[in-house]
Amino acid sequence: MQICNHSIDKYQSKLVALGQKDELTDIANRRFFMSSIKQLAQKEQSNYFILTLDLDHFKKLNDQYGHAVGDQALINVANTINTIIPNGSLLARLGGEEFAILLYSDTRDHAIAISNNIRVAIAEHSITTSKGEKVNCTTSIGISPLTLDFSASMQLSDKALYQAKEKGRNCVVFLNNIPVQAENNEYKN
Repeated sequence: MQICNHSIDKYQSKLVALGQKDELTDIANRRFFMSSIKQLAQKEQSNYFILTLDLDHFKKLNDQYGHAVGDQALINVANTINTIIPNGSLLARLGGEEFAILLYSDTRDHAIAISNNIRVAIAEHSITTSKGEKVNCTTSIGISPLTLDFSASMQLSDKALYQAKEKGRNCVVFLNNIPVQAENNEYKN
């Protein structure tokens, strides 16, 4: 009976992990990310920002080099971001080439600086194809503060991401939902 219970517990742990992690990148998945920001928004959210990242021209990379290279790019991006984000932050793959970060940061400027560090690190990291070609990716990043209305915070971060893409990609855009001090800042080196 004890062996059977141990097997059931082990199986349940695997099911929980499968429900929370992205299989390819081994980071949190969309479901776990949304659940986490919802819980955090109901508590203390003043030191958190939502970053939405999208790899620029990823379809072209997949079409030109194949899905194996595309998959490796996604894995490398996840690993690169995990080396940069501070403790207390959460990285997730929302789907396809889109990622999100629940970033723990004391200030807006620090969140922007971390976002730019991520952007630069991704652009500098290359993947070597089976033919020996070096392939680089860039990313566009949208940032917004996490508020009690986590859904609106996600929408604002997504809007900032699309503004980054409209501005030429490979940049960071911060949007704040405070109407009196409406902020729209682009940051690119």
